Amino acid sequence: MGRLVACLLGLDSVDLYQTTVTVGRSADCDFSINNGKMDSKVKAIFSKQQFVIYRDCEKGVTFIKDLSTYGTYLNGVCIGKNNQNVLQRDDVIAVGKQDRKVFIYRCYSQEISYLPEELRGKYEPSVMLGKGAAGEVRLAFEKRTCEMFAIKKILKARSSTSQMCKLNHPLKIQSEINILQSLSHPFIIKMRDIIETPEEVFIVLDYMKGGELKNRIQSRSPMTESNVKFLFHQNCPCS
Repeated sequence: MGRLVACLLGLDSVDLYQTTVTVGRSADCDFSINNGKMDSKVKAIFSKQQFVIYRDCEKGVTFIKDLSTYGTYLNGVCIGKNNQNVLQRDDVIAVGKQDRKVFIYRCYSQEISYLPEELRGKYEPSVMLGKGAAGEVRLAFEKRTCEMFAIKKILKARSSTSQMCKLNHPLKIQSEINILQSLSHPFIIKMRDIIETPEEVFIVLDYMKGGELKNRIQSRSPMTESNVKFLFHQNCPCS
């Protein structure tokens, strides 16, 4: 079916190989939280039977059913005991409280080909952050630490006369890589990894969830003098 990617340190991810998988503290669950490897604080937030995930093979749909007393939440909304919801790619599962996120559902068939093999074992790709003529950027989770990164995929130009070549010329791509590698500043995102394939370049960057500075300025316009000074103080050392 896919994989439940853990969002908490001390919680293991769950590979959903079976058509039905129960999750909870009980030893009878297919994935028991109550084992020696799990952090005790993590165990305490789960019910004996928290939820079950199962796939209707005829319909090609995966469901999550709440079995708990204190609630299983899907994307911030309580499912309700014995109720079920369709489970889709990138859905966030929380337990007990809507902001206590424990898993993100990943569908193998939809994601397996996105990352090259060199990155697939380390990162779990998630939602798309942006897309353009030159490629796309996706949120990704580092599997060991659950830390979030942005992975930029750049398509290489196949023809020197194509419109894409103006954006994706090998020299232009290499120039961007060289600039990112040379930067080291607390207010500039860092490049963490890079993998090149015959057709694409994948760049792993720090994830900045605050968005672009331009949008921040526009949304808060007019800005106070103190806020302007604060932004200049951060940006001037970067120039």
